[in-house]
Amino acid sequence: MVRPVEESFEKQKQFISDASHELKTPIAVILSNSELLEDQIGSSQWVTYIKNECDRMRNLVESLLTLTKLEQTPYADVEKHEFSLSDAMLERILSLKSIAFGKQIDMNYDIESDVTFFGAKEQLQQVLTILIDNAQNHTDAQGHYGLGLSIAKTIVENHRGKISVHCENGVTVFAVSLPIK
Repeated sequence: MVRPVEESFEKQKQFISDASHELKTPIAVILSNSELLEDQIGSSQWVTYIKNECDRMRNLVESLLTLTKLEQTPYADVEKHEFSLSDAMLERILSLKSIAFGKQIDMNYDIESDVTFFGAKEQLQQVLTILIDNAQNHTDAQGHYGLGLSIAKTIVENHRGKISVHCENGVTVFAVSLPIK
């Protein structure tokens, strides 16, 4: 009974990966044609809508591919090294703080200094980017939980950690716990 379920799950993951790759080309063609159209007729709200939706579809496809890759690549095969988790998180926060400022969002953070960690630095920075993006874009409408949070959850769990979110009175708090070496 377990084997057919595992085979079905693997086929589903392969389908998502294949479909995502196949969707990249038509999205790129639509986006290119919309830019050419804009060059021909000038700016138009309709062309802008097309370009925005193409960008959304492209981001969705990239998220699907990332999630599939994370699920198909054993954590043991991911390149890991010891790094300053404090510096990595601060680096990412400072680069995203200007987006919060532009949206008139007050972004507070508290990072303990001198925390080192053994893992995949870029993946953990991606988790922080996803969490900040979700907090900035979906604080008012908490019904949105997209692929980004699934990617973040997968990365954190691959690092043997836990992730949670708590939203109350317009404040979103994400908590990520990682094991000590």
